[in-house]
Amino acid sequence: MSDCQSTFSLGREELVFVKKETNCNTLVVPAATDVVMVTSGLEPAFAPERLDDEQKRDTMSHEAAITGRATPGTWTLNAYLKPSGGATTEPEIHALLEAGLGVDVVDATDRLRYALGTTFDTLSIWRKVGHTVYAFGGCIVQKYQFDIAGEDFARVQISGQFMQRYFAGYSAADGAVVGDATTVDVTEGTGGRFSVGAYIQLGTDTNTGAGYRITEITADKLKISPGAATGCSSADIIRGLYPTTYTEVGDPVHGKVGQATLNGSSWNILTAQVIVNTGLVLYDNIKNNSLYASAYGAPGRRDVETTITAYADYANTEFHDRLDDNTQSAIIVPAGSTVPNIVTLYVPQFEIYEDPTPAGEDEMVQTFSGRGVATTTHNDEFKLIYGKAADA
Repeated sequence: MSDCQSTFSLGREELVFVKKETNCNTLVVPAATDVVMVTSGLEPAFAPERLDDEQKRDTMSHEAAITGRATPGTWTLNAYLKPSGGATTEPEIHALLEAGLGVDVVDATDRLRYALGTTFDTLSIWRKVGHTVYAFGGCIVQKYQFDIAGEDFARVQISGQFMQRYFAGYSAADGAVVGDATTVDVTEGTGGRFSVGAYIQLGTDTNTGAGYRITEITADKLKISPGAATGCSSADIIRGLYPTTYTEVGDPVHGKVGQATLNGSSWNILTAQVIVNTGLVLYDNIKNNSLYASAYGAPGRRDVETTITAYADYANTEFHDRLDDNTQSAIIVPAGSTVPNIVTLYVPQFEIYEDPTPAGEDEMVQTFSGRGVATTTHNDEFKLIYGKAADA
């Protein structure tokens, strides 16, 4: 490579992998099958607490801030809401769905349902951007936004919090790393490109895909665990570990295809949006002998916000009556019509909250806003169904 070619990270190089954790905030190294093909990328944000020193010193100047808690970071990713291509094959976003919804159920051999539960997982989310690999441990899902519209592909946005951020950049070995070695020297001045807890590979030595965890950093000396398998030669590249191959699952489906229904009857709509606020939070105020959060919970209730838009057809006038009488409606919105390449939003009991007054200059449009509510069985106010356009 010419010495004037840029080494910038490029948006097209981004890869995201998601893996369920066994122990909270203990990173789990992903495999090729853990990829999530994002559309506009993963958007993390992290700002550790910096506190002003309140001691008076007879000066107008600020001295260096005092480091407080490592407040939880946030993350957001956008992807197509893709069927998996198999009736009971898990979609790419399987781990993300289980983590915040709580339950997945296979019925016979014809569909895969993600229903609502009360036990949740934490995730390791990995992001490779050009020369650097970021990993986010102890991730929880706080919000899903599912969108199916007649003018676009079915899409999903998923967001939440993470406990800790790790990173591993790009350098080279300063001296050979022999087998069983637990110390790696990198090019002078580049030790700061790595963080404790991140995973690296040594040249082509990936420890059979498991990588090497950095346990300590002193200047440009990285301590790793386990010891090197084959190691690498001096000047070989030391970089963050990530799967260099990946396995995509399913294909995007357009929202124009598939018939929405209202109480079992066909309903021609424009857009459908279901937002699930899971109620999960990270606790960062517990005195746990760590600056990082180490526990999460669900102190409140989940919300299933539902919004449908449709042209002001005469049949939709009945929604005024449904609002007045607080009558629930069963709404099914599929994307795709060929089994099993279908993904379906199902709100069994939609409760409208606002009067759907027609609006617009040309074809008037009505907006039906409300939420999904549960039966006395509970935890049944929403289902995401793969493989069929119905829950039966």
